[in-house]
Amino acid sequence: MAEVLIYGEIYSYTSREFIRDVERANGDLTVRVNSNGGEVDYGWGMIAKWKEYEGVKNVKIDGSAHSMAAYFAVYADNTEALDVSTMIFHRAAYPQWVENNTELFTDALRKQVESINKHLRTALENKVSAEKWLEVTGVSLDEMFSMDGRIDVEINAEQAKELGIIQKINSITPKRQAAIEERMVAVAEKFTGLKLAAVSNEKDKIVQEPKSNKMTVEKLKAEHPDIYAEVVKEGVTKERDRVGAWVTFADVDVKAVTEGIKSGDAISATVTAELSRKAFSAQAVTALENESPEAVKTDEPETKGGENENPELSALEAEVNKLLKVK
Repeated sequence: MAEVLIYGEIYSYTSREFIRDVERANGDLTVRVNSNGGEVDYGWGMIAKWKEYEGVKNVKIDGSAHSMAAYFAVYADNTEALDVSTMIFHRAAYPQWVENNTELFTDALRKQVESINKHLRTALENKVSAEKWLEVTGVSLDEMFSMDGRIDVEINAEQAKELGIIQKINSITPKRQAAIEERMVAVAEKFTGLKLAAVSNEKDKIVQEPKSNKMTVEKLKAEHPDIYAEVVKEGVTKERDRVGAWVTFADVDVKAVTEGIKSGDAISATVTAELSRKAFSAQAVTALENESPEAVKTDEPETKGGENENPELSALEAEVNKLLKVK
């Protein structure tokens, strides 16, 4: 059985990769989801490809299935989730700053969003009745799909099963968790071109030694090797996740991503929103250029071909390798 991943943000690159992976698949297909969603157009393009797949369609929710990522479940033949999984449903929507701008959110774009939502609602109602949805979530489908605003409806695995969106709930285990973490690293490597998996299993400091009777790193490693290995693994995993979250936006703003990684801080919701907005703006410029009969001048610097086409990206790769101790 073939498997395709929807991990991380949904945008142009992830959408292209998903569609290509589905195109190559044969027979029964399982899509594993761990995503907070992303851009409407690209998410809908992925769902359109998923809808037309002729084999048996399965979905396994490995963590989050939010926004457009949640709707893959309603187009599946079989869906299961972990007991800790969450789903967030809302109408297809552009960011508020887009929808509130009449120059950006044109009548044509609004009609397109309304059409997408009509399809999404039909698919959802094929799984659960409007009455049952209101009973479990406390929000009516009319409210959720209204174009007057955006209402997020979050449900857990038990509620999703009660609604009939999923059929099976799996308990999270260390083995399943490790598999999910490995998939996250693999996706980060695929989308960034950086090698994040070959990480050193050593950390310089795990436990401080203010007093002689306190546990030292050496003592912990010698007397409790299993605990030591688990602590190291947790630290490495957290660092992978932190760096992986940053490098998702490497193609949007290399400088900001590099500085973020160097800071040691996790990417915040505010920074994620800013980088997502920048990505959307860049794509809007590209679309305008493609539609214009003449070249559209932008503030973006021109790039020249050659082996060192993007020195900033090379510097970012070096920084990631340094932080994760990749040889």
